[in-house]
Amino acid sequence: LKAKINDGIETVNSLKENNNNIAGRVAQIREDILQNVGATKDEVPFIGELIKVDDLEWESSIEKVLHNFALRLIVPEKYYQAVNKYVNSTNLKGRIIYERYKEFTSLKSLQNYPSDKNLLINKISFKSKSKYIDWIEDCVIKQFNYICADNLSGFNSLDKAITKEGLI
Repeated sequence: LKAKINDGIETVNSLKENNNNIAGRVAQIREDILQNVGATKDEVPFIGELIKVDDLEWESSIEKVLHNFALRLIVPEKYYQAVNKYVNSTNLKGRIIYERYKEFTSLKSLQNYPSDKNLLINKISFKSKSKYIDWIEDCVIKQFNYICADNLSGFNSLDKAITKEGLI
């Protein structure tokens, strides 16, 4: 019981310190990586730190869809080799997935994405001050182009959809 209480206290402290919903071993692995390579949290963020679900009715199901994606770290080119070396030579006692970030040019201005309010991309927002936003938005559009279906009949007629209850 004491161990469970201490784990709970540690999780709450981690959430407070990181100002996000990412806790546990994955958060500690990031801290270890940052300390080892000399990077900051802004330079090597979790993708989930840069995304916010705006539609509260859809928050739970959208978070389920984006969960594994949100737990990935973005590692810019200048730290990529050092992170690889650290991860390869260290028993992380857990798992971390990271994406190599090279300079990215968005084609967003050339493309017309549908403005359908039921698209997942239109129910989330991004922290605009990060240089990674265009890249993340492009990934979400390519990989998570789900339609948020209000009912099962709509869901059944779509190729890639989610329901508020979390059916994907």
